[in-house]
Amino acid sequence: SSGINAEWHYGRDDNLAYISTLHNPPYVATVFMRIVCELVSDIRHKRTADVLVKTNHDMWISARKSSGRLLFTLILQKNTSIITVVEELKRLSAQMFCRSYFTPV
Repeated sequence: SSGINAEWHYGRDDNLAYISTLHNPPYVATVFMRIVCELVSDIRHKRTADVLVKTNHDMWISARKSSGRLLFTLILQKNTSIITVVEELKRLSAQMFCRSYFTPV
């Protein structure tokens, strides 16, 4: 384990199935879902996408789209650098989603 608090929401366009580890207070969940909705709107028509956003509240939100699969990751870690976040996203993708056709970040 890397010591980073990362949670994720994975879904597919074709059948609307999803898996999620999100278990946050309502405020965090609200901010996360608002940004996810904006990101989905931005990447909806793209075949692949990789977006990373830092909020005013020290949350990092990643959106990855590949082959109809969507992965949104929430990292709640104060004062975390972008390099640490990208490394955690690589680790999470390799560990949890290596069979889901996500290409390395």
